[in-house]
Amino acid sequence: MIDYAVSRTVLAIRQLNFKGLGGLELVFAGMGYDIRYLDAPNDDLTAVDAGEDDLMVVLGGPPSALDDRRYPFLIDELRLIEQRLASGRPLLGICLGAQLLARTLGASIHEGAAEELGWWPVQLSQEGRAGPLRFLDQVPVLHWHRDAMALPEGARRLAWTDDCDVQAFSWGDAVMGLQFHPEVDCTAMNQWLVAHVSQLDAHPLQSVERLREQTQRCSPWMQRRASAMLSDWLAGLDERRLLRGAVRGSG
Repeated sequence: MIDYAVSRTVLAIRQLNFKGLGGLELVFAGMGYDIRYLDAPNDDLTAVDAGEDDLMVVLGGPPSALDDRRYPFLIDELRLIEQRLASGRPLLGICLGAQLLARTLGASIHEGAAEELGWWPVQLSQEGRAGPLRFLDQVPVLHWHRDAMALPEGARRLAWTDDCDVQAFSWGDAVMGLQFHPEVDCTAMNQWLVAHVSQLDAHPLQSVERLREQTQRCSPWMQRRASAMLSDWLAGLDERRLLRGAVRGSG
């Protein structure tokens, strides 16, 4: 049981200022979290205390996780992730954030078997079915990536798709990486469709209209299930006393 009277914070690292926590913001707010954002391209990540916040979330964006020569801020993100891992405090990576997490843990980043762009379910491993991702079983989720990641040494694979061997992994008790997007609701997608219109116009299978319709159809269900997944994960962290002021009893 989570003690909602305890003030907790989540630090979300954005690659673009309109790609935030989306529908997951309501989950955090409902569980008593204060959310603060840092924009990786412009904010000084070297000044961040990596262990200060109860949860750190590293979000997605267009750059490749290997593109730190063109986007030097990725080096600071990798360093911050490394420091967060050393602190032992909870960390969640989404899409590019998951790839940066995997890279920090020594896994390779490579071009995937195919670009994934659209809504369809992931396949869950036995470990995935036993944990918070069980709430996403058979639920269409949003995929939007070209690169893929190998499974870090010591990590547990939680989910995959036919074209992406690692859709989700956990590392230790407090770290999880998700290649797919559990955060994107219809409001967020409206902004994404404007920002990525050139990519979608050139895409052989997708379009602005098609992706908007898919999102309107799939997002409400996914948001309910993703909210349950996140709530369950946070409750598990609380039970293992990995959050500030964690409850000592059960209930």
